[in-house]
Formats: sequence, structure tokens, C-alpha cells
Amino acid sequence: MLKNIIKAFRTRVPVLGKKISKRAYAGSESQAFEIQEDYIILRHKDKVCCRKLLLIENISGTLADMGVADLLHYLRGYFKTLNLGFPLEIRTYVVPTDRDEYLKELEKHISTLEIMLESNPSAVNVRKKLQHLKKVRDTIVKDGIPPISMIALMIVEACGEDLEQTLEELERRCRIVRNTFSSLGIRVGPVGKLRRCFLLRLFFRRGPWPRGGGITKLTLRFAGLRTFAGAATSLLYPFIISSTALATASSKGIYLGKDPDSGERIFWDVSRSLSPHVLVVGPTGSGKTEFLAILVSRLLSFFGKGSIILDIKGEYPSRLERRGVPFRHYVLGEDLELNLHDLSGLYPKRLRPGILTDVIVKSYELLSKRELVSAVYRGVEYSLNVECQDILDCLRQYVESYEEPYVTYVISRVASEIKSIYPGTGVSLASLLLEALSGNLREVAVLDGSKLASSSRNLVNLAICYMSSAIKAVIQASKPSTKPFRFRTALVLDEGWLYVQRLTEEVSSLMRLGRSYGVMVCIATQSVDDLHVLGSGVTNNLGLLVAMASPDPGYWESLTGFMHFPSREIQRFTTLLGRGEGIVRISPDPRPRVVSFKS
Repeated sequence: MLKNIIKAFRTRVPVLGKKISKRAYAGSESQAFEIQEDYIILRHKDKVCCRKLLLIENISGTLADMGVADLLHYLRGYFKTLNLGFPLEIRTYVVPTDRDEYLKELEKHISTLEIMLESNPSAVNVRKKLQHLKKVRDTIVKDGIPPISMIALMIVEACGEDLEQTLEELERRCRIVRNTFSSLGIRVGPVGKLRRCFLLRLFFRRGPWPRGGGITKLTLRFAGLRTFAGAATSLLYPFIISSTALATASSKGIYLGKDPDSGERIFWDVSRSLSPHVLVVGPTGSGKTEFLAILVSRLLSFFGKGSIILDIKGEYPSRLERRGVPFRHYVLGEDLELNLHDLSGLYPKRLRPGILTDVIVKSYELLSKRELVSAVYRGVEYSLNVECQDILDCLRQYVESYEEPYVTYVISRVASEIKSIYPGTGVSLASLLLEALSGNLREVAVLDGSKLASSSRNLVNLAICYMSSAIKAVIQASKPSTKPFRFRTALVLDEGWLYVQRLTEEVSSLMRLGRSYGVMVCIATQSVDDLHVLGSGVTNNLGLLVAMASPDPGYWESLTGFMHFPSREIQRFTTLLGRGEGIVRISPDPRPRVVSFKS
């Protein structure tokens, strides 16, 4: 059947004579090429290079019966160890397949195997193949993933000074390729004569695909099924799609890492993204902090502007220093003050009592009762009216003089705890945020909150609320940009599970306003369940989603809908991904991609 298809393809497509053409190719260097039979001949000065296309015609049933994860692991290991002594390029192309026709053929094979199994229930191979084909059918019918064909071509090249000797060397290399892949169970054969415009597009990526005959006419067979990719590629989709798409992906933007299989470099173009914000999910020890350290270093080199990191565990200074990234290290409560008086100065007078009350009350669940909120507001308003420089001291004096004992006790306790992180000699966090939001921060600012987190989680909440209020104050005083995202700074919130549940509104408002004002919000958390409170409008429109590697199937199960990959890929991720690797989803492309983040 394959021979008939290729024969029909050749009869429909007019081919030129033995020596088709000779034209200079305007590339980086002036080259002349000609097409003879099924050879591409390129000449440059005294050197000649010849290329030939080989077609992957079939794959053995042994490989076809492998599970998806096993097949990927096997082929990855094989190609990494393959050493032929000369370069070999493999290109794959995906072609749509008629769904109804494919399913009709698939049902015939399933019915035949069911009859064979009834007559011989002990036939293990038949049972295994039947389960495999049913899985393919379910993939198409239940998951709605269309069947596709994959055209796989190999390009063999040889260079020399004499054309005849070069062609002989090329044929020798083609025999080696055929014999090598034959031992693996992959049958490789010549493509034959093809149209010149097809070869131009294939080798030089110039001009459109030919209308009358090109890739779509090369239909392959795979293990007796309708198409080469029908039985395997349907299960690997969309990963084959994503790996081939990387060859034409834009190289503009922030470099993220490499595809571990193809070696293609993957970039994130923030200006084209639906959102500038980043979410990193992964269990403890999976590499979230390392990824964020890499990201802020690349943001600095790409935009020339620094980021602000809220470092809960005190892990970033050593990582940034190891990478040679310029940074400032501030210990919250020692080198850096959360000065409420400075924060109030960013807002108009009429708004100041409400803003400071919100910052204090939202940080402490203890103050959620109505009478306590009212007392805090009255105390803050009093402090601002008398122009008190130390708002917390005045707040404490007010409640001791005018409020009930219970209210006085609770508010005084909160004021004393916040007061403990006022060294009186540190840099104000408000001034640092102003520097960053004006685009003048030229290094990474690490806000070390490890001491705050160890003493009280409420103080971590206070830092988040303080930053959120300061950023919103600057945003309100600015005009939104009508141009694509113009980066000013990134706000990295590590260990998001500590505060997202409590400070949902603060985090989501930062993310909603960030795109128009140049603020990128990067959140790292251990579980995607922590982020459901932000709402689907925020989580579904993130610019970059990163899921770090984990051997836990339950972890991947929770990410199936969030990262848009089918549940059958869980085995692949748990077995093939290691530390420093993960999957990413870059908007507006909904397909996940496997990436190694190691630099």
C-alpha cells in the first residue's frame, strides 16, 4: 500500500529532468545548488556538498506495542547514544487525518483482535495490542484529540571536492543509516523525485509549501494501522506538536531553558503574552526557588531593571551570588523598615486612616471583629490628626485612654509586635518600592523575611499588605500604558501558600493592575489548590505557568486541568522528569512543553 501511495504521489507531481535547475541561493554565503535525481547538490568555491532524503516507512510492532512512557524513554536513550560518525538530521511533520475514516479502520482492527482473543484467551500479545488500540480510540472519542499522521524524513549529507566521490560517500552513509535503523526495527527508504519548490522549502525554509504535492501526499503506515502516527502519535499529542513547533518558535524574549529531547531553546516573549505574571508550582525540594533565581537574573539582563524578592526562607542571596547577579540584601525588621508613616505619605489625607487600618487589620486575623476594626480606625485617625511620627505608639496610647480593656489588650499586643520590627535606622520599604516602580532599580532587591516568618506569620502578612498598598498608591498616581507590557519591576512572592489564602484580594489586585503598569508578579507555591481562591479569571490567564518535576502521581493529577495536559501523561512526567526540569505553559499557546531549566 505504501508503494502505491508514493507511486500515485509521483505520477500526480510533475518532476523536472535529470538536471532540474541551477540558481544562486542568497543566504549568509553565496551558494549554488542543483537537483539531480533525488540529490540536492550545493557548491561553494572548490567544495561540493550533497544531500539526500530518506523516508521512515514503517516501525516494528515491538516498538508499537510499547507504552507511551517506555517508548519515549527508549527512543530518547537510543538517539542520545547513536554515533554514526557523520551528521544526521531528522525532521518530522504533522498532517491532519480524517477522523471518521480513521475510527472506522480502528474499529475493524479492534473487532478482529477481539475475535482472536475469544478463540485464544491466553494470547498475551493480542490482549496487549487490543488494550493499546482501545486506548487510542478513547483518546480520540472521549478526549476529543484528533488523529494525526506524522511524516518523518532523514537528511543525510556528505561534502568533498569531487562530485562523484562525494555522491559515493553519500550513498555509503545512506546504507549505514538504513542498516542501523533496520536493526532497531525502523524501515528507512528513499523518497524519490520531489518537486523543486518542496525541496527549497525543506532545505532553505524559503517560499510556501507546494499546493499540488508536498508533505501531505506522503502517508506512512504504522504497525498495520491507518497512519504512521495513528497508534503512537495520537497518544503523544500534543508533545510531538510542541516539539516540532519549537523549531519555528520566536527566539525573542526571556530565555527559559531547553527541550531535553530536541535541545531547542525556549523563550517567553512577555510582550505577546496575555499576562506578564508567573506561577511556579512544585513540592519542597523540586527547584522552585532555583527557577525563580534564574528568572530574575534573566529579567535583569534582558530588561536592565531589577526585581524585588520577598524571601521567606533566606535562600536567595547564596543563589544569586553563585550566579554573579548584582543584588542588595535587606533583613526585614533590621535593615528595612515597614514604616507606616512613610506609607501614609503616599496617599491623600482623606484616604490615609482607611489605608493604614486595612494594612493592620488584614495582617492579623485576631482583629477581624467589628469592634476591634472600629477601634483601630479611630486610633489611626487620631494619630494622623495629631501628626504623630510614631503611629503605633500613638495608637497604643489612644486605646489605653479611650477603649475597653479587651480592645485595649488586643490592639496593644498587635502594636507591640509590629513595633518590634521598627529599628529606627533602616531603609524604608516604601522608598525602595518607589525606586523599583519608577524603573530605577538596577539590581535585585532581596527582602529577607526569614526572621519575620520564624517569629510570626502575621508579620509576613504585614509585609505583603504593605507592599500591595505602596504599589497601588504609585499605580494610582501614574497613567496606564497603552502600549504592550513595559517592564518596570518584578515582585517575587515565594512560598505563596503562607499568605494567598489570607490575602487573596491583595494578591489578585496586584495581578489585575500589573500589566498596565509594568509590574510582573511571580508566585511560587507547593500546591495549585492554594490558588483557587484567586479565581479562574486570574489563574487561567497567567502568562507563564511552570510545574516542577515530582515523582508523586497525585501531584500531577491535581495539575491535569490547570496545565491542560491529559491524565495519561502522568506516568511520563513521574518517570522521565528530574530535578531542574518541568513543564511550562506559555500564553497564548495552551500546549504544555517539557523544559530543562538548567543553564
